[in-house]
Amino acid sequence: MPGDGRSAGAGADGPRRLGRVLRPRGPLVLALLLVLLVAGVLVVRSAWPPSQTAAVPGTVSTRPPAAGRVAGPPVASPECSAPGRQWVTRYAGSWTERINDPEPPADRTYDLRRLRHVGYGSATMYAITIANPSSGWTSSRSCVLGGEVRSSVDRGRRWADLEENYNGDALDVGIASDWAVVDGLRADNVFDAIAAQGPTDTRLVVRNVWLSDIRDDCIENDHQPKSLTVQDSLLDGCFTGISQRPDEEDPQPRPGAGAVTLLDGVLLYVKPQAFGTGCQYAQACGDGRAAFNLFKWSASATPRVVIRNSVLRVDRYSAWGPSEMGFPPGTRASNSVLVWLGPGRFPAPVPAGMRVTSDPSVWERARARWLCRHGNGAC
Repeated sequence: MPGDGRSAGAGADGPRRLGRVLRPRGPLVLALLLVLLVAGVLVVRSAWPPSQTAAVPGTVSTRPPAAGRVAGPPVASPECSAPGRQWVTRYAGSWTERINDPEPPADRTYDLRRLRHVGYGSATMYAITIANPSSGWTSSRSCVLGGEVRSSVDRGRRWADLEENYNGDALDVGIASDWAVVDGLRADNVFDAIAAQGPTDTRLVVRNVWLSDIRDDCIENDHQPKSLTVQDSLLDGCFTGISQRPDEEDPQPRPGAGAVTLLDGVLLYVKPQAFGTGCQYAQACGDGRAAFNLFKWSASATPRVVIRNSVLRVDRYSAWGPSEMGFPPGTRASNSVLVWLGPGRFPAPVPAGMRVTSDPSVWERARARWLCRHGNGAC
């Protein structure tokens, strides 16, 4: 150690001492030193530079897969298993009537993993309502786990007809403060899939959901738009992906500067579906089918949008024309892909960090990986 006198002679006598030590066992010691030297180089090479392997688009960044492998199975939301929470409310079996809990207490978990709701479009337009906003009651830190909502509405019915007669939600959740988590919902062929109510300083977290053939908004965040996180989810056919556009007749307060919409490991497909007449852009709906866009935005929306490790798909122009197809202002992207199957170039600027391809197999492979990891397809 410094100051103990040994370091002073190291420079002058060190090489001679080393030589004297090596002479009795020269070849053996040299071989040992060579092995240690090689091992040290391998350790250094494995530790530096740090691994830069990115997640495969379509998988969340917090669980990057090893090279050539998809990420592991989905992880349950930690908020919903925190100490002090209890499994308070369970629904199971086949339901047709609306499930409605208008005034739940804070910190309630809804276990819907054995629930199959088949009454949407016949008995009700709102399958599951947690903290009914029409009654003025909302809750805090709610968790909604699982649940399957299937619609009886003919898939050939036109969008305008649906808006007039079947305008409801698979899941409507109110948030009085803090946050709400929706984890594992399956919804098919409903008008809007997930809708959130509550003030702008709250947050909605959506994970592991599978939404298909949604006839309007996959996620509706129109009422006082709030921070939204969507992770590891398959939005497999939306008329509109994410909506944050309140009614013009019902202006809403703007969220704070820190509010953000985050898509992480999300597969989002804007799918043309039965539309009928009323198309405002002829190239978008010559076959009677149409879609709107990835985002339905407004001045009331969150000021920041972040997209990472995601795959987006758009097949054609919006029924309202190219002017509606832009990404929200200031959108930031990383390790993400936009699959554009329309003519020419995508008709709006694409954020840096998102590459554009016309290869539909990019989407199909990402979709197959997601279904495999979530136990819903061949692996």
